[in-house]
Amino acid sequence: MSETLSVIFDGEVFKPETPVNLAPNTRYEITLRATPAHSEGISPELAQELEALKLLGDKALWKVAAQSHLTAKESQKLAQFHSKQQREGPESLSQEDLQTKDKLLYQYDRRMLIRAQALLLLKQRGLDISKLLKVS
Repeated sequence: MSETLSVIFDGEVFKPETPVNLAPNTRYEITLRATPAHSEGISPELAQELEALKLLGDKALWKVAAQSHLTAKESQKLAQFHSKQQREGPESLSQEDLQTKDKLLYQYDRRMLIRAQALLLLKQRGLDISKLLKVS
């Protein structure tokens, strides 16, 4: 059995961030890996995805930086939600619309974070990223 757990070390004890399903009085082998400080407040999965960007070659990283955005359809839908709320008030969206809007905002934030990390890595590698920063 292999399981990944996120824990906090308080100086004396490791405290799991989520419930664990481990048998008491059983010996376990634990491998520790420090999570980068920038991952505070983000999911372990996203932190791993950001870490994995470091393993990509320049070409693949460039592609990630260039394509990490909402699709035109997603952007249009999000703009419609914002317009409706501005015109009709914050209570104008249905529960389903609010959930869709929240999901789109989460995807936008996630993709922008991935794009920013990819741009940072490219810059740190000495590449000119100015073409990726131009607004089209």
